[in-house]
Amino acid sequence: MFSKARYMNHMMSFHTIKVYSKALESVPKVYFWYSLIPQVNGRDWKREGEGEREGEGEGMLNRAAGIGDIELFDQLVARGAKPSRSNALHNAACSQNASAMITHLIEKFDLDVNADDGCGGLNELVQWKVTPRFPLSYAVDRSNLPAIETLLKYGAQIGDAYSFAIKNKNASALKLLLDAGADASTSLGVAIIDDYLEGARLCQEYGGDIAIGEARHKMVAGFGWSYTGMSSEMRNLLDEWK
Repeated sequence: MFSKARYMNHMMSFHTIKVYSKALESVPKVYFWYSLIPQVNGRDWKREGEGEREGEGEGMLNRAAGIGDIELFDQLVARGAKPSRSNALHNAACSQNASAMITHLIEKFDLDVNADDGCGGLNELVQWKVTPRFPLSYAVDRSNLPAIETLLKYGAQIGDAYSFAIKNKNASALKLLLDAGADASTSLGVAIIDDYLEGARLCQEYGGDIAIGEARHKMVAGFGWSYTGMSSEMRNLLDEWK
């Protein structure tokens, strides 16, 4: 677990790199970064009692990918930062320049489109809460349609990405996943539990099996938890299809 001081340090670093990126619009990046980062990999990956963590260079790679700055990313790599030890692709999936950044990372650095977010770098996105594990799920969780399309193009496995589309009630993202082969019946079950009527209709249009969807509803209802049961609107919708 990271201390509050380390958390603030990383959050300040993330803000700082965005400021730096703006500054770099008018300054040659290679000279700017040479002056600011004399040792881009100057920190060890591990410190006693903390377990595995990023090097300074890999943290900067994560942040550069997160703001979609390809030129900055390449300059950091030229200074010694290692993309394979970062979670750059996961951060790129949340970028406003996602399509270009993801394409660059995969084609130039051969990053794994299905890499787990625990594969190396300290990801700013995963320090403090349970989040998606794979780049596609990050993209879906952020409702980043260009990122979703690009990751699917490069062979991203769907996994549980559909659940994030349903959680966010994002029909466009869910449709992209269903077009790519997401299981419509499993997705329907999640939509029923999340009371997402539009998503349930969409899953049914893609051939979702109502019986499988209702079985998931019954299973979750049996566990109790915070699930209060199917809404009357969802019940009526399912009855219309029978």
